[in-house]
Order: sequence, then C-alpha cells, then structure tokens
Amino acid sequence: MNFNFLIFIALLIPNLKVLGSNHTVIKDYKELYNLNDTNKVNDLLAESKRLEDDKQIDNAITTGLQALNIAEKINNNYIKYKTYKNLENLYNKAGKIVLYNKYKVRAALIKPKIETENQPSKQSQDNALKIQQEILEKEQLELKKKVEEIERLNKDKSISKEELEKRKLEIYKKQLEIDETKKTISSQALRINETTSLLQLTQQELENQKLSAKIFEDSLQIVKKNELLLKNEAEKQTLINYLLVLGLSGLFIILASVFRLYRIKKRTQELLLEKNNEIEEEKKRSDDLLLNILPIEVAHELKANGKSEPRYFNNATVMFTDFKDFTIVSEKITSKELVEEIDYLFRVFDMIIENNNLEKIKTIGDAYLCASGLPDPDSHNPLNVVKAAHQIVEFIESYVINRKEENRPFFNIRIGINSGPLVAGIVGAKKFAYDIWGDTVNIAARMEQNSEPGKINISGSTYDLIKNQASCLYRGKISAKNKGEIDMYYFDKFTEIQN
Repeated sequence: MNFNFLIFIALLIPNLKVLGSNHTVIKDYKELYNLNDTNKVNDLLAESKRLEDDKQIDNAITTGLQALNIAEKINNNYIKYKTYKNLENLYNKAGKIVLYNKYKVRAALIKPKIETENQPSKQSQDNALKIQQEILEKEQLELKKKVEEIERLNKDKSISKEELEKRKLEIYKKQLEIDETKKTISSQALRINETTSLLQLTQQELENQKLSAKIFEDSLQIVKKNELLLKNEAEKQTLINYLLVLGLSGLFIILASVFRLYRIKKRTQELLLEKNNEIEEEKKRSDDLLLNILPIEVAHELKANGKSEPRYFNNATVMFTDFKDFTIVSEKITSKELVEEIDYLFRVFDMIIENNNLEKIKTIGDAYLCASGLPDPDSHNPLNVVKAAHQIVEFIESYVINRKEENRPFFNIRIGINSGPLVAGIVGAKKFAYDIWGDTVNIAARMEQNSEPGKINISGSTYDLIKNQASCLYRGKISAKNKGEIDMYYFDKFTEIQN
C-alpha cells in the first residue's frame, strides 16, 4: 500500500506544476490586455466620428479634444497620432485653418516615432508565447510519463493474474486432495466406530489421524492465503482505476489549456496583424506627405541617412512669380477669402509646374518659386520653364476676365526667369524645407521685380538658352537692385510648335 501511495503522489505533483504555470500565463495575459485608457480614447474617437457624420462638427471637436487629453496622459505616440489626425480633419471641415495646420504639423512630427514605439510591446508578446510553449512541452512530457506508468501497471497487473491463476490451480488440486482425505477419514471413523468394541486402534492408525489433522490445518491456511490474495488484488484494481481517472482528468486539463493558449495566440496574431496593417497604412501616408514636401531623391536620402547634404548644380533655371498690388487687393476681402483665393491660384500653378516637369521650391506669401534642373541635373530644360510661365499668364488672364465679370477683386501677376548655377538642399533639424540659394536665385527675383503685370521677364542667360525656340523682345540693359545693369527680355512667342 505504501508503494502505491508513492506512485499516486509522483503522478499528482506534475499536474500541480502545470496548473501553477497555466495560472501564471493567464495572469500575464490579463496584464497584457489591460488597455482601459486606450479603449477610452478609441471610444471617444468613434463617438467623434459619429458626430462628424451627423454634421455636429463642434461637438465632434469637443469629443476629439477629450480623447487627446487621455492620449497625452498615457503617453502613447500612436494614440496621439490618431487624435491629431481626427482634430486635423475636424478643424479643416470647420474652416479653422490655423488649428488645422497646427494638428497637421503635430501629426507629421510624431509619425516617425511610431515605428519604434511598439517594438518593446512587440518583444514582450514574443516572450509570453515562448513561456507558454515551454509549459506545453513539459505538460506533454508529463503525460507521456503517465501513459508509460499506466502501461507498466497494466503489465504488472497481467503478470499477477497469471500467478493468481496458477495459485488457484494449486489450491484446487489441494482441495481435491482434502476432499479425498475427508472421505477416507469418514470411512475410517465409521470403521473405527463399528469395530471400537472389537478392535483397538493400532499405533499406525493414530499416526494416520494425526496426518489427517495436519492436512486439514494446511487446507485452512491455504484458504486464508487465498482470501488475502483476493483482497490485495481488489485493492490494486481500485488504485489502477483511480490512477486512470486521474490521468484522464489531467489529460482533459492539458487539452483545455492547449485550446485556450491556441485561442489566445490566434487572437494575439490577429491583433498584431491588424496593428501592423494600420502601421503600414500610416507609414505610407507619412511617406506620401514627405514626398509631397521634398523631392523624391532628397526624401529617400533623408530617410536613409537622417540628413541630406546640400548639392551644387551648375545649370538650373529659376522662375519667380508675384502678384501685383497684393496688399491693396487683400484689404478688400476677408482673411479667409484671401487664403482661399491664394490656395486656388497656387493649386493651379502646382498643376502647371508638374505638367512641365519642374520642381516646386516654396511659396513666400504671395510669391511662388520653382526651378528646372534639380534635384536631377539631367532634367534641366529652360524652355519648359518658359512654357510653364506662359501657361500661368494665360490662366491669370482668364481668371481676371472671370473676376471682372463677377465684379470681384482679382490679382495680376509678374514673372521673372533666370538661368545659372545654384546650391540646393535642406537645412536645420525640424520642419524640413527644400530650398535653393545663390546669385542665380537673387537675379531671378530681380527679374520678377522689374517685370510688368502679365509679362514674362527673361534674363540674358536664359535668352541665350531658348533664343532658337522662342521669340523675345529685347528691353536693353536695365538696372537691378544690388546687381547693376542686366540684359532683360520680354517673352513674345514660341518659334516652334510646342506640345
């Protein structure tokens, strides 16, 4: 009985370890998904979206600001980014340009931090899965040991039955001998009783009686041993049944744990996939925003090295545009109307510049700056700059006619173009902007300042590059601020058919 009890304890201990390990894993997962503050932010963003769809923009903004307050407390850059984008969209719809630009800039600045933010979180999740795998392997090893133990006990059980059958056969033979002996004793007793008065027992008969008594005593001992053996067999069978039930219970617990771990792992993988998709989508938006701000080559260099070295370009053509009497016209309309008007005009300029393969540099108030020949020097084509300038003039002429018919204020434009060497690149560590420097840029500005509304003023260096493809009117040498006298030309028309 002591040996059987030890076997029971040896099989019970691994199950207790497995249960303890499962409890620890479950506790870790509860901590892993303790995301109450994040869920609050997501709920508020969803409510803000619903209010936006219901055209309740002010209420949607209030709800979005509540979400931002919580996001800033939990210090999660990804959640902050979502709240910034939400407020950017709402303020854009509300027509609040300053606040729209504020949150647009915040979203752009915080985006690069998002890619590395989830890495610690992503490493913690991989360690939890590794611990669960080790626990599962231990559980499977313990189960294998239990099966081997049960098979050994079953094997021992079959051997004991064979011995028991052998002993039962021996007892049966002894029992037959005892029965025969009993008959002999009965016959002898009968004869003794019948001849008691006639014969006296001989010494040999006395010995026979003693022998019969000894045989009877041995029979009784055999019966007692048989009863004890049957009792031990019954106890052994009971223990085997108990161990079998315990093994099945442990197997059920293991299977339940494995199924639960499978569901947790599957859910975790789904969440990771969903988050990765969101990160990829936001990364694409960030890349698109960066490419919209910087030239492709410069953006790739900035992403790869964290900075972009300024470059010298030997041949480039620069165009400056400026609206005449901008201050006077802006005083006649509201600030919102002014911004909308400038935005409308510059959007058309952007389209014209892109169609002629030029690089937009920047806008400065009502001035617009672009160039050809950078960031790829092989793309230099001064004629494309003149084409773009001519298309802008034609657009402004149509725009002025429409504004006059609507009795609304309008802008006239002056354009200056110059060609030569310059330096281009980005400087500083924040709010990157691609810019150009050099005397070529300054002269292009002087060309615009000495132009007239609706005219394209071209320097002598640019004229030499396009004179075989365009007709220009020579204005003579005209004094430019801080530059002395410069040859200037007004573009007249193209001498070749232009696509």
